[in-house]
Amino acid sequence: MNEITDTMVVPVAMSKVARDGMLFPKARDIWLDHALLESASDSLAAHLSCALPGRDGPLLRDCLIDAVSAYRATEKQGDMEAFVAYLVALLRRATDVFDLSVEARVVDGVVSWDPLMESLMTFVTRNGNGEITVTRRPAEDGVDNNRDESTVLLVSRLMPEPIARRVVRHVMANAMRAGI
Repeated sequence: MNEITDTMVVPVAMSKVARDGMLFPKARDIWLDHALLESASDSLAAHLSCALPGRDGPLLRDCLIDAVSAYRATEKQGDMEAFVAYLVALLRRATDVFDLSVEARVVDGVVSWDPLMESLMTFVTRNGNGEITVTRRPAEDGVDNNRDESTVLLVSRLMPEPIARRVVRHVMANAMRAGI
């Protein structure tokens, strides 16, 4: 269990996450070719903040590592494929947020953060007079944690419509190929 304070959820650009995670040169090269990818990354960073833990460090760093890796792995297939691969990987890793429980203990009881309803910064600011903690939810037996569905939910909440359409098309096409 980690505590979250209002100073931990200040707005951050993904370029700072890239610098802190030693990813800046690789990310910058991608962002110079596709300014929309930097903008999409910044949108995610503003919504989640650096306060959330990931698997191997801050969640935003994990998201960026996956996105840069996916871009590099698919750039030989074409510019648009790499563009979409970056977005899908960025958002698919961001679905780890649904494995976390962020709660504020306030005078009236306990309030939980819903990442589809508001940014973490808004939640922390609104509940700043209480203790705010983040814990990893235990895995539920028999529950299918469908990352495709969660990716579609996040992209529809966080990204502008043209970007969201590309990601949803990609996710749906892959699901159809997999027979889902």
